[in-house]
Amino acid sequence: MSNRVAVITGGSRGIGQEISTHLATRGWKVVVIATSARNLEASQQRAREAGLEIDGRLTDVADPDQVADLFNHIDSTYGRVDLVVNNAGIGEDREQPLWEAGIDEWWRVIEVNLRGPMLMMREALPRMLAQEEGRIINIGSLRNITAIPIETAYAASKAGLTRLTETIDVGLEGTGVRVFELSPGRVKTDIIGPSITDAPASTWTPIERVAEFVDVIANGELDALSGRFLHARDDIDALKAHTDETISTNGRVLTLSKAFDGDPIKYPGALKTKAAKAAEPSGAK
Repeated sequence: MSNRVAVITGGSRGIGQEISTHLATRGWKVVVIATSARNLEASQQRAREAGLEIDGRLTDVADPDQVADLFNHIDSTYGRVDLVVNNAGIGEDREQPLWEAGIDEWWRVIEVNLRGPMLMMREALPRMLAQEEGRIINIGSLRNITAIPIETAYAASKAGLTRLTETIDVGLEGTGVRVFELSPGRVKTDIIGPSITDAPASTWTPIERVAEFVDVIANGELDALSGRFLHARDDIDALKAHTDETISTNGRVLTLSKAFDGDPIKYPGALKTKAAKAAEPSGAK
């Protein structure tokens, strides 16, 4: 494990910091990405006090040149990358409907939450394919399927991330490289909006649970469910026990449901899912 390298975006605070610390204590070489020098230094200081060493890099994940520089650093320092956790994410400054949102603010959410993971995967995937192994975890949200008339940029970015995760994973079948989406649920961090801060205590996810779930994915225990939506509050043993059923029913993917008999929409769509491929007769295309 001491030679395995993990890259965590948004890793200097909140969920990202918890993931980074958790993996470092288990022997991973951890590269933490942040945009704030103060937060990054504070995170590294906390790691040093705990007897851990974390490599911190200032990088805007929405900037292709900075992301390329980051992976050049990883190449020269470590020579490989085994895990990327695309955790960096932002929401709108205020909970407001689309027509009241500032255009630049709205688009910046899309850039960080969707363009950022795309750029990270664009750099990481060729390296992982050359290694014939690697895992990417995109931190998602149940807002991807919930129509709420506020924070429209956040919802759109997470829905886009879900589809991006699924389509990339289909193209990686048989390569040894896997992509996942993991929703942490409600975790008490500074990105949480005021509309849900008073939610019942039983609906919150302990931040430690998210890091533990990342560890399970990173160790390959849920590889059969790559490309699918996972949630940090899921029962991991139940997920494993129902893997075949999940795949055969095309569960945990973003899709339209059939509306009525004779519905003209073709399912599962032009891009064949793993479940659809498995169900085809031999020789079908």
